[in-house]
This record gives sequence, C-alpha cells and structure tokens, in this order.
Amino acid sequence: METEEISKLSGFTLLDTCILHGLPNFNLLEYLYDIIDVSEASSEDLYSSINTIRRSQLLFSYPNVFSIKEVSDELNVGLKKLNEILKFHKDLDEGKYCFRSKSKFSRILLIRNELSKCPEELLEHNLTAYHNLGLLATLCKDTSKLVKKVKERDITLSFSKPKKELYQKLTDCLCYLSEKYNLCKDLSFKNENIKHRHLCDFNTDQKILSAAVVLAEEQDVNLFSDDH
Repeated sequence: METEEISKLSGFTLLDTCILHGLPNFNLLEYLYDIIDVSEASSEDLYSSINTIRRSQLLFSYPNVFSIKEVSDELNVGLKKLNEILKFHKDLDEGKYCFRSKSKFSRILLIRNELSKCPEELLEHNLTAYHNLGLLATLCKDTSKLVKKVKERDITLSFSKPKKELYQKLTDCLCYLSEKYNLCKDLSFKNENIKHRHLCDFNTDQKILSAAVVLAEEQDVNLFSDDH
C-alpha cells in the first residue's frame, strides 16, 4: 500500500518493522560488511535504501500512524550495524585496520597497487569510494532520524492506567501462547550470521498485536506487519 493510501485510512494505523522492507534489510547489511572495497557497493541500492527510509519518516508524520517502542528498538539494531559498517569502511579507506579486518586490508592494498598502474582507473575508484561513503553516511543519518521518529510515535505512551494494565495482560498471554505453541516466527531477519542476539527479547509481534486489541475498543485499527 502506498504512503498516501495509508495516511487516508480511518482509525489508528500501527506499523511493524516491515516498514523497513526493501532496505536496509539484513542481507544488504551483511553484503556491505563483506565487500572488500566500498567502491564495490551498489550506489543504486544505497539510493533506494535512503529513499525508503525517507518515505518511512513521512509515514510517521501523519496523525493516524503509530507504532510501539519495540519497533524502534529493532530498527536501532540495524542502525548500529550500519554505523559499524560505515566506520569499518572509513577505517579501511584511511588505511586503518583492526585484527578482524587485517586480511581485507591486505587485499585492498593489492587492489590499489594494481589500480595505481593506471591513474585513470585509480581516480575513478577513489571517486566511487568517496561517493559511496557519502551515501552510506546519509543512510546512517536518515535511519537515525527514523528511529527517533518511531520512538516518538509509540502509541502505548498514550494509554491510561487501565489500558496499560490490559495491554500488559494481553502481552503476557500472547507471549505465553507463542512460546508454548511456537506461534510466532519472525521472517524479517533471515540471516543468522548478522541477526542480533537480543532481538528475541523484544517480543515485538505480541506487543504490537496487544496494542491493536486495546485500541480496537475505541475505533478501527489497521495493523501492517509481515510476520506470520
């Protein structure tokens, strides 16, 4: 559904972490981390990620669109990884390396030694690397803004005491059922090598569904999630 369509929905609209779809997903994060040289990164993918993040920011400017704190927590996991990746490639570009990147640093030196034999190719390489580092820095900055905006749109902050109590009871019940019958399977983070070990503590699916049930006592609720 398009951004404008979501803004016109009646009632409350709750967005899960699926707002990140298409970028910067964890396959992209691992790809950016594993490439030897930032000049090899796809500028098109980085531009696409930036545009998606900015569209997501726009969604949360609509008065009917909300989320919960745990969604911002999950997005923050991606942001931390993005910042690690940015620092990693900046350090490599500046000739710095830590123990884990020593082999990559050796390989990048070999690449640049080969490029130095052709000044035109070396110049093109350096310009592309500089351009992609700039895009990656912009992606980090925009993702940080999105995390902050989502946190500010936590619908549970508006709950009265009785609603908070109901919300907690529903969450506890759903967490119990999810664990007992293995009902909740997160499809958003498929790559085990980069999956954050604390994601399982968020219970985002159970909490956003509980929030939707509490809100449904007042008016219609639209819940966007791709978890099954």
